[in-house]
Order: sequence, then structure tokens, then C-alpha cells
Amino acid sequence: MKFWPKDFWPPQSLDLNPLDYRVWWQVVSKTCRVFHGNVKDLKASVDKEWMP
Repeated sequence: MKFWPKDFWPPQSLDLNPLDYRVWWQVVSKTCRVFHGNVKDLKASVDKEWMP
């Protein structure tokens, strides 16, 4: 896998695609509907929403 050099990254987070924030909000809103007793359960819930 080839990675971009750091000088190619956007200097400010506002330079990122607004869709990124929308996608993240969808994942957060669905995973935070229920209480997760531990980190393992939280990670499983995020994975489930991120990769259905």
C-alpha cells in the first residue's frame, strides 16, 4: 500500500470533504443509541454500522 506524504495532506480539517463528517455522524448517531458496557462492544457496534 502506498501512502501520501505528509505535505500532501490538507493543512486544515476544513479542507476535508464535508461528506466525511456526514458519514461519521451517521455512524455515531446509530452506535450511540444503545449503551455499550465496554470498548469491545462499542468497537463491534461501530464496525457493524461502518461495514454492513
